[in-house]
Amino acid sequence: MKYHEEWLLKAKHDLMTANVIFLANSELWDTAIYHTQQSAEKSLKAISAFHGEAIDKTHNVRRLLENCIDRYPELMALTEQVFHVAPFDTMFRYPGMILSPDEWTIKTAIESADTIYTTIQALINANENN
Repeated sequence: MKYHEEWLLKAKHDLMTANVIFLANSELWDTAIYHTQQSAEKSLKAISAFHGEAIDKTHNVRRLLENCIDRYPELMALTEQVFHVAPFDTMFRYPGMILSPDEWTIKTAIESADTIYTTIQALINANENN
């Protein structure tokens, strides 16, 4: 398996985990939503891996998207989805004002992560053949 495929596999597993947890137990939505951000992060890092570049050791998906847009301007279409999942690397992970997301937030996060993953997977697949 190629390195970028490993990143995409891990992104897919995070997305699947978010879905399973979401459907299984609403008490665990705080954990599920974290995996949406992780899926987005790993999907974006797959582009660097695809090009043989060093993987940026950051959880900042906004910055990762900016780096990807430099190479693939069409990824600007993912801005809304990336901004939606961006705060979930820490939000809900620690005690604070809100302990768990509501249903709309988790559903939207899963949809956003899925769009990010499928868009990047398709982009990489299209460019592998070139």
